[in-house]
Amino acid sequence: PATTTLEALDDKFAEAEKNCVVNYSFYFGATNDNVSLLPQLDVHRVCGVKVFMGSSTGNMLVDNKQSLSDIFRLSPLLIAAHCEDQQIISQNATRLATKYGNDLNVSYHPLIRSREACLASSRLAADLSRRSGARLHLLHITTAEELSLLGENVTGEVIEVVKGGNVEQAAFTDCETGVLVNSGFLDGLQVEEAKKTMIRWLEEKGIGHEKVNFKLRDWVFSRQRYW
Repeated sequence: PATTTLEALDDKFAEAEKNCVVNYSFYFGATNDNVSLLPQLDVHRVCGVKVFMGSSTGNMLVDNKQSLSDIFRLSPLLIAAHCEDQQIISQNATRLATKYGNDLNVSYHPLIRSREACLASSRLAADLSRRSGARLHLLHITTAEELSLLGENVTGEVIEVVKGGNVEQAAFTDCETGVLVNSGFLDGLQVEEAKKTMIRWLEEKGIGHEKVNFKLRDWVFSRQRYW
């Protein structure tokens, strides 16, 4: 079921705690009517807020401009947006039905949910993200133009935290030889030692502890972080 209330979110976490054998988290589904709940979401527990800026099942279509603006302004979490402009989709569907009849087959799908519909909605999402400072993840990117919108939103430099590579080209992931930099009291430590040091620091502060909370049962499914 759609997770659009705090009670439904708690129920989903309770069910996952009993049955899930891998790491998990869940999105909270934004609607036109539940924006006031967003500041109450636990940023250490919920992975993001999902927004359907186009057709959706149930009541999860967010087509109210004020609600959209408030979602981007109030969300303390990453916003994962499914972007399709509903007005353009409706216009395309009406135009094609008038020309070819109401019984349109699947071949008309890219003409109804057109690249223009995707781009218009993604442009709106990128603009809202830019103005509010909200983190944005576009789901199901369709066009190269949408990627360029995300490029415009990228700000600041890439900060190196493991010395040994060129972070402008790719992440450096050699945990055996990598040494931490730009990491405060962890500077100069190799990755594995830095992990142990951070765990000790968390335990001393009383704000965390070491825990293994997953079992690798099937590599195909264990790749999936969020369900």
